[in-house]
Amino acid sequence: TNRVAVGGAVQRPGFYGWEKGMELKTLLDRAGGFQDYALTTRGLVYRAGKEAEKAYARFNPELVLSGAQKMVLEDGDSIVIGDKRLLFPDEMVEVLGEVHQADEFVFGDGLTALDAILLAGGFRKNALPN
Repeated sequence: TNRVAVGGAVQRPGFYGWEKGMELKTLLDRAGGFQDYALTTRGLVYRAGKEAEKAYARFNPELVLSGAQKMVLEDGDSIVIGDKRLLFPDEMVEVLGEVHQADEFVFGDGLTALDAILLAGGFRKNALPN
């Protein structure tokens, strides 16, 4: 009791102390604001009431942080800030093996295997280029 949770694309997700009249903006400020890849046009509050009723409320995170939209939290609320990387994933290609920087890279039209190897820093000295 006397806590709220925030998760998703915020700087410090987790549980925070709740007090009567606490606003969502206060919680988002305590969580350090949004990460670069946060979906800032829609967030969700999950509310499980004392009588086992459950509900969702939507909000606009940008408007909340600017003060244009206000929302008072209730004890036990859970807030989710969406992650654009999960909602709108890019197609990725993974380069592994004897390259300088094995990693995942965004796939796009025209990308060839050689292009992907170049993105990975090229072959290492002991790589078999064939």
